Amino acid sequence: MTAFLCFALFRNKSIVLRNAFTPGNYLLKAVQSGSNGYYKDASGQYFTDDLQTGEVVITRIDTIQKIAAGTFRFSAAGISTASGQTVTITQGRFDVRLK
Repeated sequence: MTAFLCFALFRNKSIVLRNAFTPGNYLLKAVQSGSNGYYKDASGQYFTDDLQTGEVVITRIDTIQKIAAGTFRFSAAGISTASGQTVTITQGRFDVRLK
């Protein structure tokens, strides 16, 4: 069974994790991998890919109370910029309600 854990972090960041059922470390790569990071600002949109990667560490998943918590970091490549810009997100933290 494949399942996705998707959550928006503030208005300009989001993370999608494929088959993240338990606490642990999860690699963020290209969108096609099913687990990726996203960032948006005034200069464009950025996604993780096979070269610009990251990691999510889920420290807590409670399926009864529907809560997930952890940390994240990633680098992402611009998709709407011709200059090949990248962004780096560090020391991210999340506490989210699952639906």
